[in-house]
Amino acid sequence: MGDKDMKAFDVRPLLTNIRRDPTLEISTVEMWKESVWIGTTTGRLISYQLTSEVDERKKQVHRWSYLREVTFGSSAVKNIKIAHQANKLFVLCDKRLFILYKDTLEKMMEPLKNISLFCVDEAWRQASSETSSFHITCISTKNVLSSYELLGKTLSPNKRYQEQRNDLHNIQTMAREGRRVVMAKAYIYYTFDLLTGKKTEIAPVGSRSVVPIVQWIMEGEFLVVTEVDGYSLGLCISAQGEAIRAPIQWVEYPDSVAYSNPYIVAYCATSRSILVTNINTQVPIQWLDCKEGHLFNDSGGGVLLSGRGALSFLKATSFESQIHDLILARRVNEALDLAENTLEQELLTCEEGSVRGEELKRKIRKIKRQAGFHKISEKDFKKGFSLLIASSTSPDIVLELFPLVRGEGEERHDNPYCPFKSIKEIVETKEEEKSAYLSLMEFLEQMHEDLHSRLRMLVDTALAILYAVYNGEKLNAFVRNRDTKCNLSMCGPVLSDANKLHALACLYVQVEQYQRALEIWKSLEEDPTIIDDDYPGIEFVIKTICDITTNTPRLRDLIFKNMDWILNITPEGVKMFISKSNTENQSLFPPIDVLSRLENHPTAKINYLEYLVFTLHSESEAYHTTLAMMLLDAVKRKRLENANRERQNLEVDTSALESIRHRFLRVLKSSKFYDVEKLLRLLDTTDLHAESAIVYGRAGKHEEALQRIVYKLEDYKLAEEYCSETTEGDRSLRRKLFLLLLKVYIQPGEGHEPLPEKAVKMLNSYLSDLDVIEVLKILPGHWKMTIIDNFLRMAIRSDVHYTRTTALVKGLARSENIQLNRKLVSLQQQRVLVSEQQNSNCMLCDRSLIVNSTVSPFVRYPNGVIVCLHCGQDTTTCPVTKKKFRHIAE
Repeated sequence: MGDKDMKAFDVRPLLTNIRRDPTLEISTVEMWKESVWIGTTTGRLISYQLTSEVDERKKQVHRWSYLREVTFGSSAVKNIKIAHQANKLFVLCDKRLFILYKDTLEKMMEPLKNISLFCVDEAWRQASSETSSFHITCISTKNVLSSYELLGKTLSPNKRYQEQRNDLHNIQTMAREGRRVVMAKAYIYYTFDLLTGKKTEIAPVGSRSVVPIVQWIMEGEFLVVTEVDGYSLGLCISAQGEAIRAPIQWVEYPDSVAYSNPYIVAYCATSRSILVTNINTQVPIQWLDCKEGHLFNDSGGGVLLSGRGALSFLKATSFESQIHDLILARRVNEALDLAENTLEQELLTCEEGSVRGEELKRKIRKIKRQAGFHKISEKDFKKGFSLLIASSTSPDIVLELFPLVRGEGEERHDNPYCPFKSIKEIVETKEEEKSAYLSLMEFLEQMHEDLHSRLRMLVDTALAILYAVYNGEKLNAFVRNRDTKCNLSMCGPVLSDANKLHALACLYVQVEQYQRALEIWKSLEEDPTIIDDDYPGIEFVIKTICDITTNTPRLRDLIFKNMDWILNITPEGVKMFISKSNTENQSLFPPIDVLSRLENHPTAKINYLEYLVFTLHSESEAYHTTLAMMLLDAVKRKRLENANRERQNLEVDTSALESIRHRFLRVLKSSKFYDVEKLLRLLDTTDLHAESAIVYGRAGKHEEALQRIVYKLEDYKLAEEYCSETTEGDRSLRRKLFLLLLKVYIQPGEGHEPLPEKAVKMLNSYLSDLDVIEVLKILPGHWKMTIIDNFLRMAIRSDVHYTRTTALVKGLARSENIQLNRKLVSLQQQRVLVSEQQNSNCMLCDRSLIVNSTVSPFVRYPNGVIVCLHCGQDTTTCPVTKKKFRHIAE
């Protein structure tokens, strides 16, 4: 009987009665593909051929055909090994090693005599060439170890390895790979290096009653069996004697051992059973009853079981079947280890894109998907979902198992891989449920990319729900992604119940349901009972509206509908009208319409008028005048507000007033289109002397402007800046204004004292570029010459410099004029010959320039290109070569 969880092998009878002779007993067996060679206890070697057919029950049936046999002596055949690449058999019987042709059993040569033990070099299993040499190692009855090489029909000593005679008596078994031999005496295992002769002890065999076992497992690995404290251990060692993996443990010492990847198969005579153990996990996975027998590895990697006169084959079930059984038995880790060490290892040997490789990939994905769902059922959510990712499991199959994110009306899939229908069947506590959903969230995040539209919406919707319930920070980043596409009818109620109203509004924006989004944000602003900590504020709302790219009447209507509640919160909402390009803004939002709708929002209206004046550079007097008047009104109101706060001993925000006055001054200084007289009437009733001075200056009343600056503001530096900035490089106007300033200093109006010291300081400064005669006219008669001595020197020097500079500029201009006239004369003297034989066609369109023997008007460019008038409309650029020319006038 075997383990109910998994069935790695089936025992299938091959031969039940050798040659129909009940007295024959099997001593050893070798098998290769469809051929089997049986050695008997009476020295006979019998050859059979296997054939397979399907019976009426559609089951595969093996049938054996007797081929031939030979007899070597009266004692038992001890060992048979095939060299399939060389088409030879090695047979040990009566202390003689026979080399036979495997098909005819004829002797290739005379046998080697006095041989007590031999083994083959297992490295031949990796050789692929049909001409590869075959190596064996023998121990003679005289305890001499020799190595031979079979090449073709010649068996010769291997000259690389010398004969060894040191302490080789009582060797009971051995196995070889390359230059390394693992051998056993009755009490000790050790490795032997054929090249150096060095021996290294591995482990004791155990009690004297057990027979040592040495078995080659796979490339670079051997198995030896030892007894320790009443337990039997299978040690997996390298050819150097070092442990490779954890040992395999048996309750009793096995009589024989075989290997079939990835299983160690051991026969125990005492319990009359066969035990199958996974070599990677060291876990027993199957037990089989067996009254008697001996295990052999055939040369194709299978396992043979021989009885007295019968032969059976341990047929391995498919790895997929074994893995499936393990998963169903909830031994998922063992199943994954088996898959890794079988199917995945085989996949590494397949060429990319091969049929077998693609088949293995599909099987591995299927196994990992099934294992993933079973891991989830075991509440190992992290491992389960990682397996689902590795198997590229479609998210919709997974989402069906989670009620919170399962879409209503979605088609249900038949999922044979999953042992449960809902996660509610698995989790028992809220913490377990949260852990499951958080793992689902990570799974969806990793599967998010490269999904088609339907799956993408399912995943986005599920993520929105999961973030709303379990991770608000991720939700905020998620809804800001413009690629997010959610089913709002499904996730909307969940977000609303979780009070994630801002996120819900963002999702409405993603699907261009802007009005619904704005209604949510409006409620967050106006209803104090509705609170969402994730809502970033009105600035986000404004930016969202500004980022809308559909410039249609629908957008205009949306903004006009919602502008009042936004502007009631902040005048920055005016950005909604100016966020596009200047052309788009004016087309979508005509300024007249916008201004009329901003009547109840003065601050926003000021901002919009500044946009019209300074960004669009509008020349409308109404816009400029309205902006100036509204800023003046804002200054007045702010000053009044500050005065009231001072009377109440409250803190006064002077920076706000300074900011408004700065904006007002900017308009007054830079604008040339406001109604000066209207502003003067308004400013004359205030003490805003700096602003009044600018407007007086704009009206051309410079003396009044300077009077206000000097005697109202007493800001002399500002007066000098006024004279410099107003002239804009005009020397004549500059001299006039500074002369006016000098007059204001010396001849003030009624009620003001002269300021001679300011006048003298100005005269003696770099600003003294004044007309000397005009200055002398207004200076008081009692001033001494020494007071203005420095001014006179500077003024005369400045006039001389100006005269010389002017003369130089005049001379340069005259010289340039002469050169241009000369060039013009030269060009005018050039002649162009147009005749039927020469230059008769336009060089661009090939149209004829001669019509009825008359030359039509044409254009000739300085580079000699001649074209018709139609092609020569641009006289600055040659239409043929695209070369640009300057006009002579330039």
